[in-house]
Amino acid sequence: MEDDGPAGFDALRRQAWVRRNARLLKVDERRRAGRVRVSVLTTVSGGAARELGDCGDETEAREIVDEVCGILIHLSAPPG
Repeated sequence: MEDDGPAGFDALRRQAWVRRNARLLKVDERRRAGRVRVSVLTTVSGGAARELGDCGDETEAREIVDEVCGILIHLSAPPG
């Protein structure tokens, strides 16, 4: 879906995506660190969704969900 719109459209779409997810994640998207946090967490979620689509059974899916939840918990902890 990249490059399927006018010049600059991808950047605007990404900004809107970050802004919406920042609200959900309670992150200040005005700060670069907040934008990075949102980008990393949503990228992990997207990757997990793709992996879940390839699962052969519920046991395999549960294993992926448990692993991704652990990753997200670790990544979403405030720094410090």
